[in-house]
Amino acid sequence: MKATLRLITLLAVLSLLFACTETTTSNYEAGNENDGRVIGSIHGVVSDANDNSRMANITITYAVRGVVYTTKTNDLGYYAINNLPSGNYEITFSGNDDYAIARSNIIIPDLEDIGISDIPTDEDFEYSITRDRVLHTLDATVNGSVMAFVENQEIEDLTGIRLIADFGVFDLAPDCYATYTDIDGVFSFSNLPSTAEFTLRIDSWTDGSHTFKAQAFDVYPVAQGVLNMNPILLEVIDEEVNVIADNLDNFPITDTIELTFDQAIDPENFVVELTNQTNGAVDISQIEWTSSTHVTIDPDEALLLDHEYNFTVQGKTVNANPFDWSAEFITQPGIMIESTNMELYDGYYQITPNQSIVINFSEQVLIGYVDNLLDISDYPAPVMSWSNNNTTLTIQPPSGGYNVGNITVDLEFYSVLAIYDSVTKFYTVVVAD
Repeated sequence: MKATLRLITLLAVLSLLFACTETTTSNYEAGNENDGRVIGSIHGVVSDANDNSRMANITITYAVRGVVYTTKTNDLGYYAINNLPSGNYEITFSGNDDYAIARSNIIIPDLEDIGISDIPTDEDFEYSITRDRVLHTLDATVNGSVMAFVENQEIEDLTGIRLIADFGVFDLAPDCYATYTDIDGVFSFSNLPSTAEFTLRIDSWTDGSHTFKAQAFDVYPVAQGVLNMNPILLEVIDEEVNVIADNLDNFPITDTIELTFDQAIDPENFVVELTNQTNGAVDISQIEWTSSTHVTIDPDEALLLDHEYNFTVQGKTVNANPFDWSAEFITQPGIMIESTNMELYDGYYQITPNQSIVINFSEQVLIGYVDNLLDISDYPAPVMSWSNNNTTLTIQPPSGGYNVGNITVDLEFYSVLAIYDSVTKFYTVVVAD
């Protein structure tokens, strides 16, 4: 029997007291155990944020290696998820329509993360996390109005100003709610999560002649109640133009560029330049304004993987304020090998004679491409299968299994991202009983 070194320990007494066998889920496949694993577990209590009462029959949903699992809280609001492999997990808490869906992001570390470099072959390492969660009722109402003045003259038609109730800090799904003002500038939110507070944001707005500043406020809703806010006064922008949001970080090569400005832009006075050192200038096929402050820019060709680009936009706002904004960004990396089920030990990979080899790629592989390569030394062409949208390769062992000793696994696979994008890997593998 394997000895178990516990890094963080669940109190066994709690499990017995709550008799929560129905809330416990195992996610290691039988017959697929390998020595030197981190075995993770997550447990906690779900309660009502308003009165702290425990909540039974709340559904907890999570995914392990692409497979979705669920469990439920017991009568005391307790849940437990056991036998989790290392990885990142997003757990959702739902099941009662009167409450907002909640999320928690949790990391189960691997051996390297917990500082284990010399892995004993006969020991596992347990890692336990307590994650309690409160759920918020969907019963708060917030009403208000928006006003705007230009040269002391009130603007009367304030229809269609977008307001966003942002609950991002509470990890809810959805975490934003939107509404719009009517012709009198009046707005109303209903059935909002009854959190202690949220951020109310107003996007930059234009009446066609003037641009008004984007604003944000802290709002304190009332559970099962109505909050009537004081009127919000919009301010005219007469300062530097800023890009307040973009999608340039780790930019996907086939995406369109998106920019959001803090002022309304004149589309007739807007110029774009995109260049990189390899191919020079990139033509732009389309510029589309989805609003006066938000633009999508479509390059005429797919960009190069893992390349630096220089991006510049120039123009004027509807207030005739000139601007010149530039940025450097790097496109997404190409295909990589993210993980394998082969055990790494003293610089060598280890498998058992009848073990299937699983390799996970960061991008979808171009199946059937003529230059793809997979070779296992001294064995005929292996039987392969693909899963997870062609990102997971499973290599079946030969008939009768591998002979005990050393083999090499040599591979090269191309991605669907670009014809030049491939990953190569040479594994030295020890086959051991």
